[in-house]
This record gives sequence, structure tokens and C-alpha cells, in this order.
Amino acid sequence: SAVSSRRVKAMAPLAEQVTAQLKDLGMPHAAFRFAHEQTAPTATGMDGIRALFSANRDRPPEPLDKVASGGELGRVMLALIGLSAASKELPTVIFDEIDTGVSGEVAHRVGALLKRMAKDRQVIAISHLPQIASKADTHLLVTKDHEAEQVHSDIRPLNTEERVEALARMLSGKKTSKAAIENARELLKGK
Repeated sequence: SAVSSRRVKAMAPLAEQVTAQLKDLGMPHAAFRFAHEQTAPTATGMDGIRALFSANRDRPPEPLDKVASGGELGRVMLALIGLSAASKELPTVIFDEIDTGVSGEVAHRVGALLKRMAKDRQVIAISHLPQIASKADTHLLVTKDHEAEQVHSDIRPLNTEERVEALARMLSGKKTSKAAIENARELLKGK
């Protein structure tokens, strides 16, 4: 059918774009592609499509759900969602801890990709990583009051100094050190 042939035609270019995004996200040897098989017609078409992935150059791509770690899966999802948001011109994209399983330089790369995405749409990212939070244009703090009879959540934007404190707590825990405060200021400068 026409839909099936369009799907097959789109698979290789999309796989190339995902692979390029994965390289930007700190996976230089990543390979991503789709396996396709024709199936009996159903309400969603007559295509069986499976994502194949490998993070290592010495291994051929295998089913994504079987071989990807949590951090790898998160980066693949970030790449797919980012490309989908651009193609569909979505005005808002929400990521709930898409950075699970990443840290250090990879976290910086994820934050940079989210920031690039935010140039064309509203991106809301829930994160516990200072490398990600420091890239945001607006930093919102979510707190919960567990003392009340009913748990009450509060969300508020942080000013510059509050933001430095919040990032320092992400870096060092409840008790912030002078080094954590300086590191937080550096993260905000490198935004």
C-alpha cells in the first residue's frame, strides 16, 4: 500500500538522523536502524517495524529493547522525540528525567541538545542533574510539604542567586560547599 511504501522509504533517512544525534550525545560508535517485515493487515497497517541498536562498533545492531542500557535507551528516546517534535512542529515537549543513566560530559551534551530544541519550541525538562538544569532559560523549583495532612506541592521560578544555590545542592547535597557554589556559577556561565 501507499502508506507502507512511505514508511519503508522514511526508515533509512530517519535512522541516519537518529545515529547522527546519538553521536552528538556522546555515542561515537552508535548504530541505529529499523528492521521491517510485512505483516497481515491490521488497523495500524501491514508493517512490522523494530528498532535495532548497537553502542559498540564491534557489535551489529540488535533489537533496542534487548541490548540498550537505561542511559542508552534514554538518549535514543531523546533523539527520536527531538526529531519527531521538529517534524511535527510540536509547540511543547515535556521530558521527565530523560537524563536517567547519564552524567558528566554526556549530561552536558543532553542539556545542549535540549537547549537547541528550546529555540524552536517550549521544552520542559524534569531533571536532577545540574548540567541539564543549568542550560535552562528558566529554572523552576518543585517542593513538597509532607508535614501537612495532605501532601502539597509548590512550583516557583528561581532568581539568579536561588538558582546558584539549587544547582550547588544538586552538586553536593543538602549542605553546600564553597566549591559547589563556584561550580554552580561556572555551570551557569557556560549555559
